Amino acid sequence: RLVLAGPDPASVADDPEGRDAFERLREKYMLLAPEMQRDIAILSLPMTSRKLNALMVNALQRASVIVVQNSIREGFGLTLTEAMWKGTPVLGNTRAAGLRQQVRDRVDGRMVEDPEDRAALAAALDEMLAAPGDLDHWAKSAQRRVYDEFLVFTQLRKWLEVLAE
Repeated sequence: RLVLAGPDPASVADDPEGRDAFERLREKYMLLAPEMQRDIAILSLPMTSRKLNALMVNALQRASVIVVQNSIREGFGLTLTEAMWKGTPVLGNTRAAGLRQQVRDRVDGRMVEDPEDRAALAAALDEMLAAPGDLDHWAKSAQRRVYDEFLVFTQLRKWLEVLAE
């Protein structure tokens, strides 16, 4: 199954293209054959309840075989880091600065160069799904990377090192 999940476009003020993108996605979905529609879910995550949103995102990340964040621009990609922490392999791209700082290609998951290259994205997903041993390795490595690099204690230690210098 493919789950396309994102925030309710009506509730994100800093994403003016969100509503149009969601509508285009919905239109494409409606053109699919019913047997394909059964394998795809489009989820508009609630933003009015932080607790409900967090529960839904957590459940999706834990149940996923792969979590994809294919942002064109992204600071620190919390979606990927949360999935990495939960031991879920990830796929991102190297154009988004934050994502390329978080995920090492073929170490913690996979990275494609161009987020708009659908063929490259599909090939990376296909490669990942065909290699369950690599998925397990990447998941463990990704979880360790979050532990070593992105938890608050690591950040605090790094700041203390800077201040000591």
